[in-house]
Amino acid sequence: MPELGRLAALDANDRKPYIRAILYAARLIYTWDNLIVGSNDVAVEYLHRIKPAGLDLKPIDIALACRNGECRAEDVFRLGVNLGAQCDSAVRHILARP
Repeated sequence: MPELGRLAALDANDRKPYIRAILYAARLIYTWDNLIVGSNDVAVEYLHRIKPAGLDLKPIDIALACRNGECRAEDVFRLGVNLGAQCDSAVRHILARP
């Protein structure tokens, strides 16, 4: 993931891994909290219910729309998401859980 965070532009072969990296926080938190693996749709819906501190849901929402064919990966990339900060927020959420 660090290499995806340093991209100056999104090449065709980076689109899918980039969208996956954006959605990773949703999948990780959902799986950790529920001890089951769910779809991207279910994981993102779950994030909106629990609202993890520090996690920016806007890029996650747009990445999900991209996975569903409603936009392009470049739409998410233009947001300039800090992948490291997103990952850190997901880890902090997990560590804070009892």
